[in-house]
Amino acid sequence: MLREASYYARMAAGLFRYVRAPVTAGPEEKIRAQVANREARFLDTAGKVVFSDPAHPYYEMFRLAGCTWDDLADSVRRDGLDSTLERLYRSGVWLEHDEFKGVKPIVRGGRHIPSSPHSFRNPLIRGLLESSSGGSRSRGTRTPRSVEDLVTREDQEILRRREFSLSERTLVEVRPILPSTTGLNPCVRTARCGQPVERWFVPGGNWRSAGHYRAATYALVLWAKALGAPVPLPRQLPWNDFAPVAEWVARHRKQGGACAIGTNVSAGVRIARAAFDQKLDIRGTLFLLHGEPLSEAKAAVIREAGCLASSHYGISEIGTIGCGCRNMTNRNCTHLFRDTVAAIGVPRVAPISGVEVNSLLFTTLYSTAPHVFINVDMQ
Repeated sequence: MLREASYYARMAAGLFRYVRAPVTAGPEEKIRAQVANREARFLDTAGKVVFSDPAHPYYEMFRLAGCTWDDLADSVRRDGLDSTLERLYRSGVWLEHDEFKGVKPIVRGGRHIPSSPHSFRNPLIRGLLESSSGGSRSRGTRTPRSVEDLVTREDQEILRRREFSLSERTLVEVRPILPSTTGLNPCVRTARCGQPVERWFVPGGNWRSAGHYRAATYALVLWAKALGAPVPLPRQLPWNDFAPVAEWVARHRKQGGACAIGTNVSAGVRIARAAFDQKLDIRGTLFLLHGEPLSEAKAAVIREAGCLASSHYGISEIGTIGCGCRNMTNRNCTHLFRDTVAAIGVPRVAPISGVEVNSLLFTTLYSTAPHVFINVDMQ
């Protein structure tokens, strides 16, 4: 009980700092500068976090690979970041998903490297707000997020909003309540950017199973409102029923308004299917999807309802990796956010099928990242 109270008290303090933080005046210039200096920023963070701490798991990986700080800096400056990361991978400086989660021990060169998921948290930040991974293949991981990290992601979101002309649409979110912050954070972010979310629909759950989470969510929403961020109170959907979202969007469209719906892929497909089956006119609605691949079959359901779809790709422990644009014909593709993350592709054998695939390894590039990762496989 005391632990829960402490957790929500930290969230309330984090919301206070986030709502009161200044919105970046020139996000384009800031992001361009970050891209131009991505290699220097990577080296700065690696020096402060990894090479200054002999107990850090990456420190031992670098030592076993025979790579000193000077070697790393020389390689990045001479050959570039991506080539250096590929060389480090071949030398054993990387993390499997299960190694990060603590499910599998880290062994390099026959030596066991002690670690836990906490070993890779960024010691340079103070995380008052948290996100949580779903834990589909292992136990979920709580990730502390700093206000500075949220502002960085907000800069990227501002450009995405311009790309899709979201200021011309009414915003709808179909996302969970606490303990996940994937509903609350976007609502606060859009309010800070001057365009509040009009409706926040919540799938699943009831008062018996999630009553305390509802109460905590309502309290934080009211707190955000008091601080000046007009966040809507979440509206619970009936169990396994997304039709109310389609009905609300259809009514709004009849009044001449276009909507953009932020939700995961499965929920977006369910909303589109409900509209199609009930002959509700939601044509022109833009679905901004996340959480899973947007397969062609799922995209076809959304098109069948006369709607558009675009994906963005994010990982709880890292943040948003990239997002799509209007010109992408494959709606499952995204542009990489090169200002905050690097990615290299390496051949790996899939654990179940045994098929060789091109696996992505991610490296965080900025000092406010929730975790400091070098070549981590989060698949």
